[in-house]
Amino acid sequence: MPDGRKVRFEELDKKDVLYPVFQAMQRYANREHHRISVTRLVDCLRRSYALEYDEVYVPPQRYLRMMYGTAMHTILGAMEVPVAWETPDGITVYGSIDYLTEERLIDFKTVRSLPGQTMKNHALQINLYHFLLRHNTIGEQRNVPRLNVVYVDMEGNWESHRVRIKDHDFLHDFIRKRAKILHDALEKRIPPPEENDWLCRRCFVRKNCLWWF
Repeated sequence: MPDGRKVRFEELDKKDVLYPVFQAMQRYANREHHRISVTRLVDCLRRSYALEYDEVYVPPQRYLRMMYGTAMHTILGAMEVPVAWETPDGITVYGSIDYLTEERLIDFKTVRSLPGQTMKNHALQINLYHFLLRHNTIGEQRNVPRLNVVYVDMEGNWESHRVRIKDHDFLHDFIRKRAKILHDALEKRIPPPEENDWLCRRCFVRKNCLWWF
């Protein structure tokens, strides 16, 4: 501050200082409006619904982490491989693979600190990308033998973890079921059922869930 006083970022006036950040990130978050993506299917479906249709307060700290992740994927943009698959219900699910070689599919994750192991939701997410790649309707179909999640922290440290390829039928059913739930919720403007799992504990849209019932 001009007078030398230290102020926490979240204490700054949202209207005067943070509005450009909030506005830019909202545009980024909605750039694929109404598209069903792998990211949405792995995340809480209620949160995806709330971010689409409700005015949700997103903590400034989360926006900063989103900006870091966005910068990483902007750099990787030239190497990203778009994939998509249409479910038996006629719903197209989209994804974007960060890096792909003849032998390996890699997904990069920006984190506050290195986890030391692959997080379960990230292992599932990269498997869904692998499934879409095998059944890709907008490009080449391939079946690479290795999956890796690479974590990069705020200091530039990184670690890579090999991920086991999950059962094909499990992935097929997971995508079909959750895509149908989210698609119908968005079309009918009715919140999806509450999931009530570990994602709820620190979810920034939890209040919206409570207001719905």
